[in-house]
Amino acid sequence: MKARLPILVCVGFAFSLLFSCSRSPFTLIEVHSEVSTVRLYDRAQQLITQYESLGVFLQTEEEQPSLQLEVTSPDGLNTWLFKAEKKVVDGIPYYGSANLSLGPLVPIAEGQWSLRVLKDDGRTLSDSFMVEKGTASPRPLPEVDRESWTLAVGDGIGEYGLQLLDEKGRLLFSKTTGDRQVNLQQLYKKWENVHTLGLAWYDERAKESQIVWYLL
Repeated sequence: MKARLPILVCVGFAFSLLFSCSRSPFTLIEVHSEVSTVRLYDRAQQLITQYESLGVFLQTEEEQPSLQLEVTSPDGLNTWLFKAEKKVVDGIPYYGSANLSLGPLVPIAEGQWSLRVLKDDGRTLSDSFMVEKGTASPRPLPEVDRESWTLAVGDGIGEYGLQLLDEKGRLLFSKTTGDRQVNLQQLYKKWENVHTLGLAWYDERAKESQIVWYLL
């Protein structure tokens, strides 16, 4: 049996609904999308898994929006509905997710994707964005010398992001650098707490980000 709401609550809800319906539609400033190839290596530097993920983030005129995003593939067969996460880059807030994936066997499709944005007051907005891919670059991936704990990065990779995580996936250290060699142990004093190394960079030729995780 459903519980009945008090009449005053119902009246208040009706007024709030009327008020929200009278608002003008909210607008987006810009939609950003990016495909990433994600790889995970074990402690023997053997590939465990590899898959593509799609990141979709947007800017909106709302200062602190509470948003849900619905993202649909070009063929209409795959849809994600999720609460948007807030990320701040250079003081600018973005809302979306970087973790949309269909698993290791299904790549992210090229073409026009559909985007539907839903606010908690009932307002919605529809948009679209294009996903384009280039040619994968046959560049060697960074390597970790586990005796000296030295990271070696080839010249084909420019600036990259580096992160150290603990066993529970919590961030211990993060920076952006272009160094060709990095002594990892010098980055974090309590080295025994470091479990995973993450690297990320953008491949212009492939038109996608490369994200590599190493279990240490």
